[in-house]
Amino acid sequence: MHLLTALQLKEPSLLFRLAVIGAQGVFVTLFGFSYIINAKFCHRFVGYLEEEAVKTYTKCLEDIDKPDGPMKHWQTQAAPDVAIRYWKMKPDSTMRDVILAIRADEAHHRIVNHSLASLRKDEFNPYKPGQ
Repeated sequence: MHLLTALQLKEPSLLFRLAVIGAQGVFVTLFGFSYIINAKFCHRFVGYLEEEAVKTYTKCLEDIDKPDGPMKHWQTQAAPDVAIRYWKMKPDSTMRDVILAIRADEAHHRIVNHSLASLRKDEFNPYKPGQ
């Protein structure tokens, strides 16, 4: 969803979109094989990636909030429709609101992935579908 929001915001060329789809295809294939070999490692790796994403979005929010910052226009720039629908945001939401929602997603994914990486073989997944 984060990628779809970014794509709607920038509307990149067809070539760029195809490159993104190709890169995702390669990554999903390699990550799938890696997951079969060592799922705990993959969950821990993604947990660390999510930690870095939270830091990145926090920095982005700091840049948005700076009066003379490079991203200050996102304080008032309208959120893309896809983001408003997905996160059930108010119709007048801004890009700053979108970044807050994305950062919250990343923080949740971090917790879930570190939790799954820490499970023992005799433990069950504590999360229900959609949680």
